[in-house]
Amino acid sequence: MERNDSEFDVYYIPPNFIEGGTVLGGLFKLRNVIEAGILALGVGVPIFMIDLDISAKVVILCFTALPLALIALIGISGESLFSYIMGFLRFVKRRRVLGANKQKQIKRRRKNIER
Repeated sequence: MERNDSEFDVYYIPPNFIEGGTVLGGLFKLRNVIEAGILALGVGVPIFMIDLDISAKVVILCFTALPLALIALIGISGESLFSYIMGFLRFVKRRRVLGANKQKQIKRRRKNIER
């Protein structure tokens, strides 16, 4: 059986094949790795300056810097940790209340009665 020249093999390329800005084969985004490094150094360096035994320093690091670095590596809801925090702070600053406030309604009624 001869192969027809008009037939081609079809290869499907996954969308993340050449995804730039990743570390460890696409496991972590570069931004998350940088944020985790900054957080780990920011928390870890002052702990190493404390005058304690090395085992106590390691235990303190395991309870402080390690969880912060892991959360920064993973991210939250597909975003980096700092972009998520900035989005949350932006939400808190710009949030609006739906419906009228009860105290405002009472003040309006008093003003209408006094007139």
